[in-house]
Amino acid sequence: NRWWLWTFLGPDTVVFLIDPTRSTRVVAEHLGIDIDAGSLEPGRQLLISSDFYSVYQSLGALDGLDPLWCWAHIRRYFIRAS
Repeated sequence: NRWWLWTFLGPDTVVFLIDPTRSTRVVAEHLGIDIDAGSLEPGRQLLISSDFYSVYQSLGALDGLDPLWCWAHIRRYFIRAS
């Protein structure tokens, strides 16, 4: 069986979550995000540091959530483009 280790970092806390899927549901449930709403609650903002996995790309489309892409992954796209 394959399980995934999710890591969530806060200012004073680290949470390790093991789940059998890599779906958007895992991140949304942990962070209290309503995907169907299309944005976070007014006044709430999140910064997610991640690779370019499709889950994070879809979350990056939400208002109030800013993706911070990993530079090692961005570098790969520059190398491929050259």
